[in-house]
Amino acid sequence: MATYNVGSGQTYGTIQATIDAAAAGSPPDYDAEIVVYPGNYNAAFRLDQISGGWCLPAFIRAQDPNDKPVIDGTSISGVGQAVRIDSNVQNGVTQRPKLQDLVFENWSNSSNASNGIIYAANGPSITVSRCTFQDSDAQAIRYLTTGSLIDRCFFDATQTCVEVSGGGNPTVTVRNCRMKPAAGYSAVNMVGTNTVVQNCTALVKCGASDKGMIAGTVQNTIVQNDSGYSGQYGVSVATLAEYCVIGGTWTAYTSGTTGSGNQTGSGSNFADFSGNGTGGLDWDTGALQEDAGVTISAVAVDFYGTSRPQGLAYDIGDYELP
Repeated sequence: MATYNVGSGQTYGTIQATIDAAAAGSPPDYDAEIVVYPGNYNAAFRLDQISGGWCLPAFIRAQDPNDKPVIDGTSISGVGQAVRIDSNVQNGVTQRPKLQDLVFENWSNSSNASNGIIYAANGPSITVSRCTFQDSDAQAIRYLTTGSLIDRCFFDATQTCVEVSGGGNPTVTVRNCRMKPAAGYSAVNMVGTNTVVQNCTALVKCGASDKGMIAGTVQNTIVQNDSGYSGQYGVSVATLAEYCVIGGTWTAYTSGTTGSGNQTGSGSNFADFSGNGTGGLDWDTGALQEDAGVTISAVAVDFYGTSRPQGLAYDIGDYELP
């Protein structure tokens, strides 16, 4: 494994140049770690179709998680996606791309980014962790294949945050994410019985036929509608909705099989958001979601990295009250 540094004064000036360098070997450097230094990177990059159609399973991360590099779509046309992962050949079981601590902003739907700021179809599964998607007239992450994980990401002012559509019934997990999609869009729209949302928080603006969240299973999750209008369903599932806090006005709070532990109410801030924290979605002692969740062993920390549980039981949502 080699480390490739990207940024001002580093070996490579762009992420794409770094990917190309890692892919140029024989064999390519499938264990490449690409370290992106702080700065604004006004360019897209793609990991697919190298070495006979393989996807380079690089680990692309920020050099400083507290000063995340910005992947900026300003004035980019005819590209569409910021990141493209679309391989004709599946990678080996342990070879998977990973993106961590990156910021994506200013990606326009007019550039066909309805396919996703991150477009991941027909290729290997991916992990997207601690990334931010903001200020973009585009869907954030679209398609995805079995084994993909979206973890501890923040979505603000995008279209649908995570969408899984098309054929098949992929196993995809969205966990510990904080979501504020644009008006009229679901926070998550994932088809099939194998898609899972766990310990997420979504503040949506839904009306008419809009649904707050669509997935196979939704657990320990907050969905709050503050549009001032009535949405169709707060949570719509193919398999199970349990231990959720669903607030605001809806034709029905849930659609599909409803399990234990759900709490519902029509208040515009039923979830008692305090206005503090990332996106203003933290909450204080006494909120309905405190100690009200079910234990999910795979969700060992919250959005901020705080261990779960801090109290008698898991808190519902992405936030675990310290």
